Amino acid sequence: MKTTPQNLDLLGLLAAFAERRWSWLIGSIIAGIVAIGISLVLPKSYRSFVTVLPAEGTSGGGYLSLLGGVSLPATWSGSSVDARELITLLNSRALRRPLIDEFDLQTVYGKNNLEDTFLTLRNTLSVEPEIEGGIASIRIVSLTIAVEDDEPERAANMVNFLLDRLQEQVIEITRHGALARGTYLQEVVEETRGHYAAAVQALEEFSQRTGIFALEPQVQGMANNLAQAEATVAGAAIQAHLVEKLYGPEHPLRRLAETKLEEATRARDELLHGDQGGAGVAISELPGLQREYFDLFLQSSIQQALLEQLIPQLTIARMESGYDQPRLRVVDRGYTPDKKYKPKRAYVVVALCLIYQLLWFMRFFFQERLKLAQRADPELYERWMAALRVFHLPLRSQRE
Repeated sequence: MKTTPQNLDLLGLLAAFAERRWSWLIGSIIAGIVAIGISLVLPKSYRSFVTVLPAEGTSGGGYLSLLGGVSLPATWSGSSVDARELITLLNSRALRRPLIDEFDLQTVYGKNNLEDTFLTLRNTLSVEPEIEGGIASIRIVSLTIAVEDDEPERAANMVNFLLDRLQEQVIEITRHGALARGTYLQEVVEETRGHYAAAVQALEEFSQRTGIFALEPQVQGMANNLAQAEATVAGAAIQAHLVEKLYGPEHPLRRLAETKLEEATRARDELLHGDQGGAGVAISELPGLQREYFDLFLQSSIQQALLEQLIPQLTIARMESGYDQPRLRVVDRGYTPDKKYKPKRAYVVVALCLIYQLLWFMRFFFQERLKLAQRADPELYERWMAALRVFHLPLRSQRE
């Protein structure tokens, strides 16, 4: 008795495919022609871009510019806006709304309202950072600002317009930060000058009254070291107060400023309670008049050291508050592209042909499975055919 196979076998599938090879070949040719036609009628998109080099440093450049580098590393001074702030500006409506108005993008994109225009612009305007470093330290070395549009000239004009507006925003932030820093530092410098004048006057009066005009070299060296340490603490305290005044007590930079203050205070305390700056003389062991002269000399030296920190920063802030030149380092401006960015016709053709092949072989295997079920399990076959008729699928009964 002849048995009916329960599963599809390779030889049977190859034989069935050979019977339908012309159907597969002709269908593949037609699918390829259709795919080529679709790729030709898809709208073209052109891409223009600019590359910007942000300020050095991993974070905080723009905000920390307001601190003027007081008691901070020198790389934190200045007025450059850092990469993260540039990304925030580029994604803000403050820059994108003028772009929409300038090029009438609501009409260009065929949108009925501004919100839909913003959503479309989000897909056509991209900000791509180039990052280097590992998990512990990440640095954004450059930013690429790109615009895609169906007109190459408009794409270039849009990206250059955005770059110009970004430069204007950076100038404004720089000037605002320098002005705020300068106003605060001016008040601090005037107050410190008053303290310095009072300390010098008190020292001179004490010298005239007691006849003590100098300290021993070792003690004076100790006083100079302590004065520098105290001035560093005072500068860090000024920095912390400036951050709190401009941004509030909860700003992340407030914690950074507090950390700098704690480090300066700890260094001062180690100096104060250690070997007294290497002098080998304890302050408490100084004779009465020398101790009083030491205290007065120390106060005047602290105010002088603090002024030496603050006055250069005040000068820089005044200069930067009137600075009106672009601060961004632009590698290149946007150019009019002469080659489309997408669609990639080859990718479109290959993708559509692969989809056709997938669908054709899925249908082929299903039909062969139906034929097998018709021979091996007529009841299961009838249930499948009933389901297909419900969904109006174009598969007819398979006959022996």
